[in-house]
Amino acid sequence: NMIWLGIFVFAFLVLHISQYFYVMKFTPELMATVNVHGKEMHDAYTLVVSLFTEGTFGYIYSSLYIVGFIALGLHLNHAFWSAFQTIGLSNDIWRKRLSVIGSVYALIISVGFTFIPVYFLFIK
Repeated sequence: NMIWLGIFVFAFLVLHISQYFYVMKFTPELMATVNVHGKEMHDAYTLVVSLFTEGTFGYIYSSLYIVGFIALGLHLNHAFWSAFQTIGLSNDIWRKRLSVIGSVYALIISVGFTFIPVYFLFIK
């Protein structure tokens, strides 16, 4: 299943890069500006809010992001201990420890990032 999860995470990464990184770095003229302490800056917050809250598209986009971050968490959970196994630092004792550390790490990352679309969907 890791191949399908990897393909989905890659597609999610492409979506994320195209919607945020590309817009911020290569088409900043499409972004709103804001004045912060007398300095004119691009308003990334408005970009994020608009993508997560624009009507039906916002619900679909937010839901896709939530599923994407859950998939990323599952992928990271496996990837963490698997990386140590690949370089030969996993044995019967450390495998259990690395699995627990990987699970905690993946949970923190996926829940932390999932909170952003959840916040815009249900709280704000």
